[in-house]
Amino acid sequence: MRNHFLFLLVLILPALFGCMKVEPMLTANGQGADADVRHALVSQMSFEAGKLTFRGIVLADLARPEPVTTEFGTVVRGRTLNYLNFDGVSALVYGEDGFFATECEPHASFPEFGTSHPLCETGHGENFDIIHLCFAADLGYDVAAAQNWVSVPQAMSGQKGAGMVCWSAGKKMKSSKIYTY
Repeated sequence: MRNHFLFLLVLILPALFGCMKVEPMLTANGQGADADVRHALVSQMSFEAGKLTFRGIVLADLARPEPVTTEFGTVVRGRTLNYLNFDGVSALVYGEDGFFATECEPHASFPEFGTSHPLCETGHGENFDIIHLCFAADLGYDVAAAQNWVSVPQAMSGQKGAGMVCWSAGKKMKSSKIYTY
């Protein structure tokens, strides 16, 4: 009898668990697994004086004119978009120009926008000596497309893939509507 019970258990359990759909656990701010992945990566990074290190490896040094090449990618001061890849998770480090939170941009459709908006931490932040590291807000979306400026109304519409989650000098930015200029 015991053998029959074990046999049935072995047959039934995989069928039960195989049919169940497991939803990702949400964090307090409503983000799920993507936030966990970003946090795990950034927690292993050090941001100091225009330099970014990951597990002790220098990924970017904006004080050096020559490229910094590692197994994760190449970062060049003077090149706006520098792509890094962490086991399939893409990120950007900005080496020139700047970027801004959409909420910093005055716009007729959004009269509350501007430098006094609570999500406007970085309006026209330059990248000459500050490390700005960004991931696509949705890690399933291409980071190159996520950073593409699509206009204020489109950015605020919640268009799939629009926006990024960024750290400025190691501090997570409040806005996820970050774009380059």
